[in-house]
Amino acid sequence: MGNCYCNQAVKDFGLREEIHSGTVVLYIKKGCANSDRAQALLKAVNIKPRTIEIEDTKYQNLRFALKGFTGQKDPPYIFIGGKHFGGLYDLEVGIKQKTVQKLIKIAEERSAEY
Repeated sequence: MGNCYCNQAVKDFGLREEIHSGTVVLYIKKGCANSDRAQALLKAVNIKPRTIEIEDTKYQNLRFALKGFTGQKDPPYIFIGGKHFGGLYDLEVGIKQKTVQKLIKIAEERSAEY
């Protein structure tokens, strides 16, 4: 039953479309240390994500949908090329190993084809 509600929340928020609205889409919670760190890491490597703030009261269902959609408990929720990449730890490792940069390049090349 929870999964059905989550699927409805994903649909209600247009989540599938929204994660494709930029090469990198970052869902953050204002005042969250992990969200702030993710933004700083991306800025340090000149990556400009489409950033969407999740407010506690207004977007409670969006946060629930993101949890169900990604399996990830807390923000930041990071999508690259329309696919869930992970959270802060994944971003830290991915930048260090240049995986993030490679995925962005692939996503940009694919979008240029269309």
